[in-house]
Amino acid sequence: MPGFLPFPLPLGLCLWILATSPTAMGFNPNFGEGITHSNITKMAALRIVLRMFQEIPNPKGKVLPKEAFQLEDQGLTAEGIFEKYYESEVSVHRFKQALRVITKKNALVDLKYALAAEHHFDSETLREGKQVLLTEKAQVIQNILQGNYHQAQKHMGTLLHTLQDFYSHSNWVELGFRTPNSKLIKAGEPIGRVAGKNEETCSERSSQCVDQILDSVLKKKIITTGYFSLNPHARPEGKCSHGGKADLSKKGNQGINKDSFNSPHGQYHTEAARLATLATQELFQDVWDTVGHQHFLRFFNIESTAGLTFVMDTTGSMADDIAAAKERTMRIVSNRRRSNTQPSFYILVPFNDPDFGPVSKTIDPDKFIKQLEQLEANGGGDIPEMSLSALQLALTNTPPLSDIYVFTDAPAKDSHLKQTILALIEQTKCKVNFLLTNALSRRRRYVGDKFGNDLYRELAGASGGLAVAIRRQFIAQLTAIIEDTTTTALVTVLQRQNNPEYPSNSFLFSVDSTLENITAYISGRPGSFHITSPTGVKQLGSVSSGDLASVERLGDLIVIRLHSPLTPGVWDLVVTSGLPYSVKVTGQSVVDFMYNFIEPIKGPHPGFAVLSERPLAGMESAMEMTVTGLPQYPSLRLRNLTLLNTQGVILRQQSLKPTPSPDTFLVEFQTLPEVGFYVQLTGEGENGVRFQRQSPTISWTTKTRVKVTADPSVKAGSSTNVSFTVTNTGTPADYQIQITDDQNLIKFQPVSVFIKTNQSTEHESIISVPEETEPGTVVTLTVQATSGSELGYSILELTVTSQEGNLSPPACDIISRSAECTEGPPEQCGLQNWTLTVQFSSNSTRSISIFARRGNGTMVRKETQDGVERLTLVKYSSNCCFPGVELVGVDRLGNVGKCSSGIPNEAPASAISNMAILLATAILAALLC
Repeated sequence: MPGFLPFPLPLGLCLWILATSPTAMGFNPNFGEGITHSNITKMAALRIVLRMFQEIPNPKGKVLPKEAFQLEDQGLTAEGIFEKYYESEVSVHRFKQALRVITKKNALVDLKYALAAEHHFDSETLREGKQVLLTEKAQVIQNILQGNYHQAQKHMGTLLHTLQDFYSHSNWVELGFRTPNSKLIKAGEPIGRVAGKNEETCSERSSQCVDQILDSVLKKKIITTGYFSLNPHARPEGKCSHGGKADLSKKGNQGINKDSFNSPHGQYHTEAARLATLATQELFQDVWDTVGHQHFLRFFNIESTAGLTFVMDTTGSMADDIAAAKERTMRIVSNRRRSNTQPSFYILVPFNDPDFGPVSKTIDPDKFIKQLEQLEANGGGDIPEMSLSALQLALTNTPPLSDIYVFTDAPAKDSHLKQTILALIEQTKCKVNFLLTNALSRRRRYVGDKFGNDLYRELAGASGGLAVAIRRQFIAQLTAIIEDTTTTALVTVLQRQNNPEYPSNSFLFSVDSTLENITAYISGRPGSFHITSPTGVKQLGSVSSGDLASVERLGDLIVIRLHSPLTPGVWDLVVTSGLPYSVKVTGQSVVDFMYNFIEPIKGPHPGFAVLSERPLAGMESAMEMTVTGLPQYPSLRLRNLTLLNTQGVILRQQSLKPTPSPDTFLVEFQTLPEVGFYVQLTGEGENGVRFQRQSPTISWTTKTRVKVTADPSVKAGSSTNVSFTVTNTGTPADYQIQITDDQNLIKFQPVSVFIKTNQSTEHESIISVPEETEPGTVVTLTVQATSGSELGYSILELTVTSQEGNLSPPACDIISRSAECTEGPPEQCGLQNWTLTVQFSSNSTRSISIFARRGNGTMVRKETQDGVERLTLVKYSSNCCFPGVELVGVDRLGNVGKCSSGIPNEAPASAISNMAILLATAILAALLC
């Protein structure tokens, strides 16, 4: 159970402890001695993905052969599994991003719920801990079924921490169990014989002050957990201790936790981690069985979970342009539909003056196209429009790592939202592209206005997108080019904004053996340019198709596509211009990186928590970085992480520190720059060729820290408090403080307050959720404090839950089965038919969702009401080519009931036992590689 050290440790010392100390305690969150929560989660995720790929056909209709990977394989990696499944090198970037979200929230439990015993199964909170599991599991399922996969990943992380802690903090291992306690995640089923409140479970051996679990407890299989407290007198007499340095209720070496090899019961650490991994895998399987193949693939970001979002100016001045924009948008949708980059959501946000919105969000491309067809250009008063308000709606309703297209011909009327937009871009990593139709000629009086096109270019550059001024007749060609930037496995090699003090700038970028399909973009109006290959071959910009590249000009955008095969080495793009412009170079590669700024979790479970806000300027800081694709390129050697300003000037450079996970590195900085910066990863590839990748988005530091406290969920028809603290670490200043949400549920008047250096101000607000709000709805809160150009912010997402607190699952009873399938020639299976009739009963006030799994028949349902109980009669029919089915009922709270017929048991106990042994071997191998 986590606690807090009496004094803060310097960040560098925390890094050193985690890297070298054999005495750090814990199923540590992510780094340190022993098998961590992160290790357990990642291994279970790989196992369930392997199982998915053995059952779900790939785009070619093939599944992964059972013999492709064995559980004892020491080199099991996401890259290896994906490559064999898709029969080619593919990027695992999005999958690892999903794991990062899950493990991030897993780690935060040790920070956010440090002293909440039920979140760790401490102090015999077994029933309360199970309630936490069922509540979080229901929210995971709710979010998945509503398509809120990112939020589902967050709830899954919280859920897994508690589930995994059961095996470290209880006596399940000591009782001799070798399989997980499956009833922990099943509503209405007791988890076993639980120790009574006054029942003794441990005896003290005074000579050594260690806990001895009583023989009677072991023989009767009585489940208990250790007591943890910061109060020396809190542990009841005769009860087991949790143990560890922070547990002040223990004596001497007492304790039964198995958090690490050096814990009081550290001899059971490996076995506890093995069971926690199997339990995690079992939970993944249970959710998969509930939500089905497509939802579960998207939950893990294996199928695209990105959104394709269009923000459309519908003012009268766009009448000539909107038809072309709609036509090209429909073409983008159609192209994506036919490819493997089809998004999970299509999102449309219109804006006008003074109106913007509403948000239209659908998974159906045909429905989206109909919504587009209904758009009309009309109205609008003065020239500026509410473009940033519409973009804010888009960013809060679009999944992370998505593409957003903004069509407009006017400046932003709401430019005061600039800092909010930049904060949302930082958090979502969404790429925002601005298509400024004929803006330069029609709105000539706004050229050069700092809130005109320059603002759009700044926002696009911050996100890694493009801002292009173009005439209407070129929209089709332009959007085709921008569509190229959404290709799979796209990486950024270089991104710069020119230094206006120099008329000529040289942009050097390296092409290594992992790269292909290199494209350079010059956005602006450069006077001239040329490009030179590593072998000295030069091509002038005036040549549309030369020895090195093809060149296309559209409006103020120049696109340079390098010819294949590419010559490895350093290329040089030289641009001459007296006007502002930007340069971006992209390519395709499975090797890429992702990063987060982190802060140490201090206490008995040391590790790192990911910052949900900007890091503080002038302070020590650390970064966690995950690299994808390394197993495919073993000769690649990563060296440094560099922070660059927007012109490419080096601001900081640090070497990478390895961690027990071969794809994860730590980087520490004494201070971070006080200007916006890109993150660049460098090393050496094959034949010593320089390797480089760059983050497409800009990061910033702040001197203003914003911390928000609120429950992660709120019931429909109720209210909850949101409190937040703003701390100023810079010079004394006047601040404007504002809290908003994307559902307009918070009523908060902006506050003006003067904050001195290292002083804080506290505020609170109330969020009220209407009774009719659908459970699973996600509310995004943004708290920001601004002082001039200084911005501190925090973004928090809340899940709406039902007013009903019932966690009882729908009951499913088989009424009849009309016939059994008889053996015969396989080609005649379609000649036989069978029918299954079942009845679902639920206390939910609304209809339940019913799905058929592992079958291919038809289903008819009829609902009736019997008092407070809702009854649903289901008739399922199929031919004997599919002799079995599992019917799954999910109520609006996420509770699940199932019944099946004709499906054999898939995993006998002996198989589970053998798999468990092999899995333990795989875990240890992963930790040692």
